[in-house]
Amino acid sequence: MFTSSASMKVFISAALVATLGLSACASQSSSSQSSSSQSASTESASAGASSTNAAEAPAADKPKAQNEESVVVLDGEWVQSNRSDDQNYMTATIEDNTMTITYHLGDDTTATFWTGTVASGSGNFSWESESIATEEQQAELLRSLDKTKHFTYEDGTISFPMTMMGVTRTIKLVRA
Repeated sequence: MFTSSASMKVFISAALVATLGLSACASQSSSSQSSSSQSASTESASAGASSTNAAEAPAADKPKAQNEESVVVLDGEWVQSNRSDDQNYMTATIEDNTMTITYHLGDDTTATFWTGTVASGSGNFSWESESIATEEQQAELLRSLDKTKHFTYEDGTISFPMTMMGVTRTIKLVRA
């Protein structure tokens, strides 16, 4: 299908632009935007890998309050709800406290974007996912190089920021 690795990179870049819903002019972002985006990622990574619940769980020796929400089970298949088209989007599979996020580019091309930890919580909550990608996986062309990534679960939607070419967009995933 591709005559060179350069033509494949052009195809993948175009598909990612479509996945993120970015306009062609957004790809002309300045290096200062990219630097500030990298700073934000570094600050996020230094925040540590902890879960932040809207309501903290009670101590083990205290009885649960009647109005306390149960733990949200995130296991299963998730699909991007805010995609630009039906051929370029992201999905996630969550199983055994691990999340794998995959790009779907065109009709038959997929690439892994993220493999990391998943925290549990009740109600609406957020967590810092720690990358569990191997050194070999980290060399993959479209994989995030972040050590941690911030995720939020709110009202049935998992969301996370994704930056490409200095432009950040929030990806939203709902149960498939």
